[in-house]
Amino acid sequence: HPIHPSWFYYRALWCLTPAPLAWAFIGSAAETWLLLLVGVLAVLALYLRYRQWGFWRVENDLWIHKGLLGHSWQLVPLGKVQHLQLIQSRGQKRRGLASLKLGLASGELTLPAIPLAKAQDIAAQTLGLIAHDYSNWI
Repeated sequence: HPIHPSWFYYRALWCLTPAPLAWAFIGSAAETWLLLLVGVLAVLALYLRYRQWGFWRVENDLWIHKGLLGHSWQLVPLGKVQHLQLIQSRGQKRRGLASLKLGLASGELTLPAIPLAKAQDIAAQTLGLIAHDYSNWI
């Protein structure tokens, strides 16, 4: 499942905003064209990153893939999650999206801008697995 395109659109807008502002105040100068070129390259890099980002849930495991030019796959056994956080901004609430942070012993992994129902399913399944598991997880 890929992440929602709003993640890309919001960041792309911020990358492209300085060039029109510079054009309005400075005019058609070399700095303006340089800002436009940097903005377009940043949007291209963001698109490549957005296109690779997603997740796949198989029973009690969650595969997260991301990357810029290639895929980096990470396996997260949901029984090893130490803490999780379901986050919604105002824009995500309007679109029915949420970000899910999974805390592991190796660090935090974030799934941004995924459908709220899927985020709640993953959170409920994770909490169901770890709620009464008092075994040593190391």
